[in-house]
Amino acid sequence: MNTAEELQERQLKAPVGSDPQRIRALVQQLDVPHVGLGDLYGHIHDLRQQRVQIRLARQARADRMQPGHARQVRRKMISQGRCLKLRPPAFLQIVAQARLEDAATQLGGLHGQQEMTFRALIEKHQVVQGQALERSRLEKLRNDLMAKRRTRDETQARLTRLTREREQLLRQLSELRNKRFSIRNQIAERISAALSPTIRVTIVESGNPEAYLRLLEEVLKGRGIKHNQVAQKLVNAFWPADLSAVAQSGDAKALMDQAELNQDQAQRVVETLADPGVRYRLEAVELLDLPRIELKDGEDYKDSASLSTGQKCTTILPILLLDSHNPLLVDQPEDNLDNRFIFECVVNSIRNVKARRQLIFVTHNPNIPVLGDAERVFVLESDGTSGRKANEGTVDECKDEIVTLLEGGQEAFTQRQQRYAR
Repeated sequence: MNTAEELQERQLKAPVGSDPQRIRALVQQLDVPHVGLGDLYGHIHDLRQQRVQIRLARQARADRMQPGHARQVRRKMISQGRCLKLRPPAFLQIVAQARLEDAATQLGGLHGQQEMTFRALIEKHQVVQGQALERSRLEKLRNDLMAKRRTRDETQARLTRLTREREQLLRQLSELRNKRFSIRNQIAERISAALSPTIRVTIVESGNPEAYLRLLEEVLKGRGIKHNQVAQKLVNAFWPADLSAVAQSGDAKALMDQAELNQDQAQRVVETLADPGVRYRLEAVELLDLPRIELKDGEDYKDSASLSTGQKCTTILPILLLDSHNPLLVDQPEDNLDNRFIFECVVNSIRNVKARRQLIFVTHNPNIPVLGDAERVFVLESDGTSGRKANEGTVDECKDEIVTLLEGGQEAFTQRQQRYAR
């Protein structure tokens, strides 16, 4: 036996142990195929059967051959890989363990790759989930925005409609006020024609700005300016609609130029009237028509506001005695009137309208019941505590009471008559 064969035999006889490198070398030397675990168990079974057959064959040859010849046969079988001087179960267990370790290493690598892939998928899922949440949030915001936009459009449309309706109502209000002025003006002309030339009545359209002035004083109060003076200047310079337009445009210079306000006053007025509610009130405020009653004094006419109390009565009473469907009650008109005016104006007016209107006078002047031809006279007397009716009837039926109470008695009446007859 040569040296190589001896070396190989010593290696085969050496204990294998659990060295993986040693196991792999033996496996390669034995040309054991790389198979799965199930195939490996099948191969182990085949090897066990082969081992039994080899032992039987070797025992049979040992019986027929000499000891030296049997050794040579075994070496030849070892060199050809046909038998192995090793207990097969322990050897196959080591081979299986080595293969399992290789498989575990490969499986660990695959598991690592799969773990990385799984983590990447998790991260991608989280990103996609975040995007989905963001999309859901944006979708909700978009829906909210669309709902608010619809509400805004509906509100804007309603505001436009209400603005048009308000403009139409303002035009109708202006037309009604003009119609009212026209009716008042016709009445004033009729009164003037009936009482001309002594009394003249006219109507100044929107001539009474009292409500306009009160509104401006109210809204400007507490603004750090002399609101009464500023309000009066604005009333004198602007119509309400014009002032509203100036305030809406924010033109403080127009207020300074036309109303003679300083810069601070004009700016505060603009800020105050910028409130739509204030402007709306300003546009709808009523400027009352101003009636003007004048009495002719010589060649000129005087306004009733500048007349004395007697002159005012002289001016108003004839107007009250004009035609009307309403009853009229007058208490002692003679207090501030002279007898000539009573006779020329009051008595004549009574005669003209008494057939069409009920007139009731409380008087101490005999000209009114006697010359006015009263249809019913009520004579009243009082004891200082209570009053009572002393007589009732026509002028002729109450003549004695009229002479006694209104003329001062029969003797006084006769003396005046005689005096006047001289």
